[in-house]
Amino acid sequence: MRKILLLTLLSSTIGYPPATALALDFSGDNLPAPIVPSPQTQKRKPLTDTFLNTLHTITPLEQEQRNSYAFDIINQSKLELSGFTDSKFEKLWESLLQMTWLEDLNLANNELILLPPTIGSLTNLKILNLSHNGLTSLPLSLAQLDKLQEINLAGNNLNQGVDFLQNLKSLEKVDLSENKLVRFSYNSQDNFSLQKISLARNALEFVEIQSASPTFGKLDIQKNQITSFILRAPSLTHLNLSDNPNTSIYPALFEFLPNLTHLNMSFLLAEEMPDTIGSLLNLEELDISANMLPILPQGMTKLTKLKKLNAERNHFTDISPHLYALTNLVSLNLSSNELSTLPVELSISLENLSNLNVSDNPIASVMEFVSPPALKNINLCGTMIEELPDGLKTKDITVESLETPLFWRNIYYGKDNNEYMTISDEESDEEDDKSSISVFHSESEGESDLSDTDQKHIFLNAND
Repeated sequence: MRKILLLTLLSSTIGYPPATALALDFSGDNLPAPIVPSPQTQKRKPLTDTFLNTLHTITPLEQEQRNSYAFDIINQSKLELSGFTDSKFEKLWESLLQMTWLEDLNLANNELILLPPTIGSLTNLKILNLSHNGLTSLPLSLAQLDKLQEINLAGNNLNQGVDFLQNLKSLEKVDLSENKLVRFSYNSQDNFSLQKISLARNALEFVEIQSASPTFGKLDIQKNQITSFILRAPSLTHLNLSDNPNTSIYPALFEFLPNLTHLNMSFLLAEEMPDTIGSLLNLEELDISANMLPILPQGMTKLTKLKKLNAERNHFTDISPHLYALTNLVSLNLSSNELSTLPVELSISLENLSNLNVSDNPIASVMEFVSPPALKNINLCGTMIEELPDGLKTKDITVESLETPLFWRNIYYGKDNNEYMTISDEESDEEDDKSSISVFHSESEGESDLSDTDQKHIFLNAND
């Protein structure tokens, strides 16, 4: 008769996952070889036990929870802890720093104020997450983490002490957003792994980034107070400069960004754009909304790969002829400007245009406008147009909308309030003649490279 023995092996014993059940056949010649913990497990287990015993004195651990921690630490070289005050964490550092084999350390969402000066002893770390703590400074020993690939320091109170980053040769991703940095410098010609840096929502006035990394593709420095910066990153593809109202766009900026494909320069309050923007020959998406531009530079004519252009909320009185050279343009947003006409040349030149937004402009007529062959959507809300040409009266084109707007307004909105507002006279109280206002919150913190800036749109509907 076959005899089956069911064993449950706990990770706290030899590093297996919690409650792993094995069915072992002991009949005949099927006797299993004895399970012997690997030398790696034998070495890691006592140090892990010491750490977990200390952790248990701070917050009691159920056996299953302890097993889970042990498995992650021993087998996955990973530790994740959150919800601890700085004083409680002080008791953990000594035993934690003994686990030098850790590769992934996640200490986000604690209340850490200081890191131990010997944290650099964790030389096998590849991922370090210290986001959303209360850190005001960083120890110099972090420069010893030669294998570090990702570091997340977002949501702290750092105002200096991040120069060590340029010494980390394996670094790929850096997140320093939501801190209090005033200056940032990164100059590394021998880190060929860098991919992304986020410096959004600091108090930065000066930024210098020089990188020879062929993989450095994304830089986010939105929502700062940058007055000047040095940027030399030939491999950069995505740059977000939005919401830096003190920034001067100097002509030499674009000359060192030959591979840029996505550029966001919205909410800079810029009054002019240098012709050197034409050196961005690979640009595919450009956002220059919420500025004070009266005209587009002639250099725009060289951006023949451009597919999306957002130029809403500027001071354009005419559609620039420079746009006619952008024959690959698929989406064009010229809403909330001062346009009075929609020239026929626009539709003749932009054969690939699929989406056109000219809402909230004082355009009175589009009777001479010929629909581009690829046009699918046109937004005419907030114009003075009362009649559509036959070319726009087809089932293949979505028109928004001639039902509501009979007057035009151009309003500059605040950029920190993330709301869409709709004012409708249809819901007004006839006795006091007041329009009702409904507010809808918008999810605008997505991954889009050109829509990262918080914006407001207001659609005014009237029944004049």
